[in-house]
Amino acid sequence: MKTIFTGLIFFSAITSLILVAIIYSVLLIRTNAILPKIVDVDTQDDQQQEKNSDTEATEDDIENFS
Repeated sequence: MKTIFTGLIFFSAITSLILVAIIYSVLLIRTNAILPKIVDVDTQDDQQQEKNSDTEATEDDIENFS
């Protein structure tokens, strides 16, 4: 009888560890920690150009300012 309880305890511990590992890996994948999103190069370039256009002054801006 004691061996049955010991076996059940080990079985439940192993299955709970497996469940925790599965849930943890699913959460990591969902939060893009393991598989980050693939960003297109075009959109990355567009975003960089938008940032540059926000920070750099054009000739029109300089003329309008002075």
